[in-house]
Amino acid sequence: MLDIRVIRENPAAVQERLKPRGGDHWKLIDDVLACDEARRKAETTIQQAQAAKNQGAKQYGALIGQQKKIKVQLSQSETPELQAELAKIEEQLGELIEIGRNHSDEIARLQKDVETASQRQTDLLLNIPNQPHEGCPAGSDETANPVVRVWGEKPDLAEPKDHVALLARAQPRRGEERQQAPLRVAPREPHHLDR
Repeated sequence: MLDIRVIRENPAAVQERLKPRGGDHWKLIDDVLACDEARRKAETTIQQAQAAKNQGAKQYGALIGQQKKIKVQLSQSETPELQAELAKIEEQLGELIEIGRNHSDEIARLQKDVETASQRQTDLLLNIPNQPHEGCPAGSDETANPVVRVWGEKPDLAEPKDHVALLARAQPRRGEERQQAPLRVAPREPHHLDR
């Protein structure tokens, strides 16, 4: 599987190197990049929403602390100013809870988008073959390949045998036993066996 970083850095070069392999695999590079961009954009939005949610949680905690202080003051003396301030804090708390829920819903939706884009990107990458080596000649069949080196001599087989026939010669027939050397035991070492 091709590395997405290589595709991201130079998609045109990857497409050019895939074209000699034949087929339309090189056209999938654009789809891979589109999935990658959608996934990365969604991940960035998730991080921003998570940061906003965390900031709201800090504000919520601070408002809860203020609410407790005002309730203590109200237990000592009820004044309209304290009651108005308490009502304002409770209204802000309700708004922060609603904003937090909205952020959570957005994060859940975006995580599904990230999973979908990531799965699509992986499927596309698995369908793209590896890039051929720069030195590999382009050709339609094996006749385009140059002979780099030859080792040994080619045997001249007038009548080559089938692999089944060769295997039949190597294995004993049913009912026959292989001839083996007799088993000999060394006299002074009872656990040592020789064949």
